Amino acid sequence: MTIQKAKGPADVGASPSRGSTNPQKDKEMNKASTTTIDDKLKALPFTAMRDGKQLPMPMEGQLPRCFWHVAPTGNYGHDCRTGNRYALEYLAYEEGAVCGSGILNLIVNDMPRPLTGIENGFLSMVCFAAGAGAHRARQIKAYWDKCAAEEVEAAI
Repeated sequence: MTIQKAKGPADVGASPSRGSTNPQKDKEMNKASTTTIDDKLKALPFTAMRDGKQLPMPMEGQLPRCFWHVAPTGNYGHDCRTGNRYALEYLAYEEGAVCGSGILNLIVNDMPRPLTGIENGFLSMVCFAAGAGAHRARQIKAYWDKCAAEEVEAAI
């Protein structure tokens, strides 16, 4: 019987800092692209700047970028499909983030209450993605916990 060492999060470049542990890959990726995080955020169809042109200037406590600026049509089914499409674009953005960006909380914070079909469609698709990746998330969490325990142990 052959025992194979299972790959863990450390083997695939996931670390508690959400950064890559493969600097050579990072250099290659950075050489190939001059796209900045801001450029990638601008490309998301549901973000807008609070610059006095697209949206009013930010009020106290608001960020300069609005992470959820959409216009529902009133047709719930159509709006849900738009939200699904926006979610896939968001997920592609997150998938391509080398350091991880963590903008979902900013998106949800900027969503109106009550939610429309666009928001419900978006959040439903993100939930499907979370469900599909839940096993991987548990692996990464276990790895982070192991790293934290090792740091505590090393400090003793």
